[in-house]
Amino acid sequence: GILVGLTAGLAGVLLKTIVHNIHYFITQKLYFEYQILFYIIFPFAGIVLTTMIVLAIFKGQDRKGIGAILYEIAKNSSIVASVKMYSQIIQSAVTVGLGGSAGLESPIAVTGAAIGSNYAQTYQLTYKERTLLLAAGATAGVASAFNAPIAGIMFAFEILLTGVVFTDFIPLVVAAVCGSLLSRILLQEDVLFRFYTRDSFNYLNTPYYFILGIITGLYARYFLFISQKVEHFINSRNFSKIKKAMFGGAVLSILCVLFPPFFGEGYDTVKALTGGNINSIMENSFFRYFEIREWTIIIFLIFLCLLKAFATSFTIFSGGNGGNF
Repeated sequence: GILVGLTAGLAGVLLKTIVHNIHYFITQKLYFEYQILFYIIFPFAGIVLTTMIVLAIFKGQDRKGIGAILYEIAKNSSIVASVKMYSQIIQSAVTVGLGGSAGLESPIAVTGAAIGSNYAQTYQLTYKERTLLLAAGATAGVASAFNAPIAGIMFAFEILLTGVVFTDFIPLVVAAVCGSLLSRILLQEDVLFRFYTRDSFNYLNTPYYFILGIITGLYARYFLFISQKVEHFINSRNFSKIKKAMFGGAVLSILCVLFPPFFGEGYDTVKALTGGNINSIMENSFFRYFEIREWTIIIFLIFLCLLKAFATSFTIFSGGNGGNF
């Protein structure tokens, strides 16, 4: 658990660092006289370049997402190919680093799972132990990349492991703690997804949490519905992989021009919201032509929520590598 946790933790640190540095380079070092060109070029280039990498380097093997892990557990005795230990990092770094509107959760979970599986294969462990280390790797990857060890553990229990016993809990916790601690030590504060509550918990606000839970649950269902529709739409087109990438990249670029927060992971937008810095979110969008009032902010955020499902779905299903975890 310690070995898998530290290794998957390093993979998470590496992925976050690469994406952060790509973002920094293209946003701070490159100059664009017209901001609209920035949002047209990079999201499109990210998806197309990722597809080219998959075709040229990884021979078209583009199975990605949590489904890839579940397939290996169910159909391949939890044996994950060693190429998965780095292929997802390369592909998702290019996609998300250049502006793909997707998360890094799924890629780092697959990477961590591959690391855990290959440790188990190296030491010739049984199927049960191999599956446990696979889950520990996925747990550590999520914990390190997102500063969320509890979420990593719950993900492993809910999705990857069935029929677990209490002793299985121990290596997962060890791996999650190692991965999370390593990222806290190595990553800078602006790379980590981290913020602090400004007020202590007030039980009188409990009804609002219920309402929030219901709304986000309904939104999650909406997100899945749109994701399935977009996937079906893209797969029904008789496009080659490159044409599919160009089509999806063009749609994403248009969405990023209209709503710049779709560019990249989106955690910077969440951090800005928690800090009350709404102006920085709206400054590059067409909403800047309106006087910023409460109603303009609400409309802007509603459009963000509704169209984010399309931005992420086109990023993933047109050839980019990322997650809707």
